[in-house]
Amino acid sequence: MVDTSAPNSVWVVDDDEGMCNAIQDLLQPQYCVQYFTEIDKIESALKDDCPGVLILDLKFGMNESAGLEFLERIRKWHKFLPVIVCSVIDDIEAALVAGRNGVIYYIQKKVDGSFSINLLQTVDNVFNKTVPDVLIAQIIDDSDFFFRITRRTLDSCDHVVQYAMRCFLREISTIGPSVTKLTERTGYSAEA
Repeated sequence: MVDTSAPNSVWVVDDDEGMCNAIQDLLQPQYCVQYFTEIDKIESALKDDCPGVLILDLKFGMNESAGLEFLERIRKWHKFLPVIVCSVIDDIEAALVAGRNGVIYYIQKKVDGSFSINLLQTVDNVFNKTVPDVLIAQIIDDSDFFFRITRRTLDSCDHVVQYAMRCFLREISTIGPSVTKLTERTGYSAEA
């Protein structure tokens, strides 16, 4: 059984079980991979759990927009979930719609070996670079947490303050939440 709560979990949503197996074989050595061949089953699973990355096909059966419709629905539950679209559909309009719904990468399925290399590098990039940004975005978007640490509402802060908060939180995610390390790195002390 795959541990879907693992921080390196990847869920694949594709109606082609052969493609799901190929992606699972490609990623399984490094990541905990689970696949779904039906949108209803992944939708149900996403209400209770969330992977580190979701790989999504756009075309299900004859419906070329099923993946995009599903993507719009899941954003209600998981606003910051990193999504990679892998599709045979090479359509700029589909890519734009996917981008508006928070898709961070759009990879076209190809028969050549470049697809496997691109997909593995993309998943690695998501886990190595995007996830801290996603966590930072979640913290910034959590208005209660933001208010507790700043005593201001996010709306009352200008973009410079918001940017500074993102930099600060990125720094914490890099070096850890150590006051000593932050003092050394920034030159500021937490003493009153």
